[in-house]
Amino acid sequence: MIIIICLIFAPFSWLIISSISTMNELLSVPPHWIPHNPTFENYAKIVLPRTGGSEASEMFRYTMWNSFLVALSVTTICLILGSISAYAFSRFYFPLKNSAHMMIIAIRMLPALSTIIPLYIFIRKVGLIDTKTALVILYTTFTLPFVIWIMTGFFRTIPTELE
Repeated sequence: MIIIICLIFAPFSWLIISSISTMNELLSVPPHWIPHNPTFENYAKIVLPRTGGSEASEMFRYTMWNSFLVALSVTTICLILGSISAYAFSRFYFPLKNSAHMMIIAIRMLPALSTIIPLYIFIRKVGLIDTKTALVILYTTFTLPFVIWIMTGFFRTIPTELE
């Protein structure tokens, strides 16, 4: 078990060690596991905006900002719509309630790969190819059924007397 754990964590530890090592230490022969002069300058070059920084650090900051915006948007939309829908499924009676809930669970069971082509055609026809809005729409379609399913179970555990 110790050997397996070492094999699993060796790449991660080398990644961390090489990120705090200088270029001379990385290229030294024979290589050593513990850097003699650890530095966090590589992290500062990527995270902190500086004039004259490398193109890779600027691209990293740009892509991290885009990922943050998309994740925040999807999370907000799914929590709002999912909570409202789940509350309705857990508290109210309406026609075809069980069928609609089963359809949401069935949508959740669909593999994401099976919906790629129809979603691509939809995104292309709407004119949102290569936009953050398209990512928000796609991630929301995959996440919202899961949120509704989980939140419905949560709302069912809350006694109605507390409302």
